[in-house]
Amino acid sequence: MKREYRLNSNPIIPKRLGSKKGVYLIVAKQKNNLPLKIKRIAKVDENGFLYIGKTTHSLNARLNHFKGTFYKKSKSKTNSHSGAAILHKSSGLKKYLKACALFVKISLSNTPDQKEFKLLQSYLNEFGELPPLNSNTSLINSNK
Repeated sequence: MKREYRLNSNPIIPKRLGSKKGVYLIVAKQKNNLPLKIKRIAKVDENGFLYIGKTTHSLNARLNHFKGTFYKKSKSKTNSHSGAAILHKSSGLKKYLKACALFVKISLSNTPDQKEFKLLQSYLNEFGELPPLNSNTSLINSNK
């Protein structure tokens, strides 16, 4: 993941990348700009990964869904984002992340479904569970 952008920027990512498809990671950083260390079952995530996602359409649209859901600027259920909804509804997570800034790391891909699957599988293997805002259990139930 080479490109990293602050989630509360407008636009979040440069226009030239906005219409592309790919995978993205939502990352929490402390005030000193270092990733937040997150305790997981198997070990500590030193990278501050909160969510691993993908889009087969537009990175800009998907990231705006995340931002809109988190800040509750979007009332549409079709434009909501499950990971951001978890963050928005959890007072414990909000308190834990209060002093953090959220960033997004993106990677363009012609096969975002496969790339996301590999990233989630790798995270699961290393940390013993999915990132905190990922609720997709299809990975766990997959025979891949």
